[in-house]
Amino acid sequence: MIRLTASFGRKTPDTEQFSSRSVHASAEFDVMDSVAEDPSALKRALSNIWRQLKQAVDEEIGDGPVQIHTGPTNRIATHGNGNNGSNGNGRSHDVPASRKQVGFLLSLARRHRNFSADQTRQWLRKDHNIELDDITKSQATTLIDTLKG
Repeated sequence: MIRLTASFGRKTPDTEQFSSRSVHASAEFDVMDSVAEDPSALKRALSNIWRQLKQAVDEEIGDGPVQIHTGPTNRIATHGNGNNGSNGNGRSHDVPASRKQVGFLLSLARRHRNFSADQTRQWLRKDHNIELDDITKSQATTLIDTLKG
């Protein structure tokens, strides 16, 4: 006998922007040596268990199968990490940054640069030619990455 472990997980957008809910299911099972020696039989066994795990995850999420939208480069365009303004090629449209994203940017500036909110506004204006009240989602993402790096 051989022991196999299979798992399936899904991360879905939550009600809050930039938050998500992760649901994961896994199973261990033993298969006969005859199944383990036959690649197609082994693949069928794994496919069956993955299908059952997927169904369990979908039921736990409570909304059935999740639709995943892909763009022309086959990248996930909507995946719950705040990039819902994506056009499928990884670039965000010029949508305004959310209050939560601006708050995170201010928090990072305070922690990493010891800036107050006013100092952060001045830094954005002077160094990046950006007004905090008019910052876009893509600009905020870039600045957050800069502050984190």
